[in-house]
Amino acid sequence: MAPLSGTPVAAHAAYAVLLPRADRADAPRVARALARFLEVPVHDAAVRARRSCGIIAEGLSEEHAKALARHLEEESVGGWVLRGDALATVPIAEPVRGLELFAMGIRPALEGGGELIAGRSIRLVAAASIERSMILDVLIDFPFRRLRVQAERFDFRCLGGRMNLDARNNLRELVCALCALSPSALRGRGTEMLLADGRAEPLSYDAVEDLEREERWLLTIA
Repeated sequence: MAPLSGTPVAAHAAYAVLLPRADRADAPRVARALARFLEVPVHDAAVRARRSCGIIAEGLSEEHAKALARHLEEESVGGWVLRGDALATVPIAEPVRGLELFAMGIRPALEGGGELIAGRSIRLVAAASIERSMILDVLIDFPFRRLRVQAERFDFRCLGGRMNLDARNNLRELVCALCALSPSALRGRGTEMLLADGRAEPLSYDAVEDLEREERWLLTIA
């Protein structure tokens, strides 16, 4: 998603505008605020609002960022203005083909082997459906890394008797197991949907960049 401002801004001086909370009911209000800021029809702004995943804009001048935040305040949504270098980052995702589950942690199957990771090191669990593929990102604090499960290619035998032939159900069981290992871990919207409804698929995202934007947003506001 490109920055909202067309004015070049030095990377060290760029600003971002973030939502202070995750509430799907805010989407129409965010779209109206963006429409006024961009001077475009609301239905055009709604697409950008949906894909913002908490980070409404990046790469803005301070003046433009504050102006957008004012529009969000007028819609009773609110917006946080932060310097771009204050936004959290995520490491490059490492594909995981399988893992072992233990009472106190996990051992991922990675190229070159994997080490035991304590459950308390799991910082974020984010599931998503992207272009008919279900993925799960697991952000680890120590060492700082991001593991990525692609449900259709993952070996779910780590689930033992809870494993079945349905990739969605297997992914949900894996999400449950990871969240049990780290109850304080941040959860993406797709994760929350999986946990709330056993019949649901993870929330659909337009692109993997949108999921990563949500991950950065969750880490920043936590």
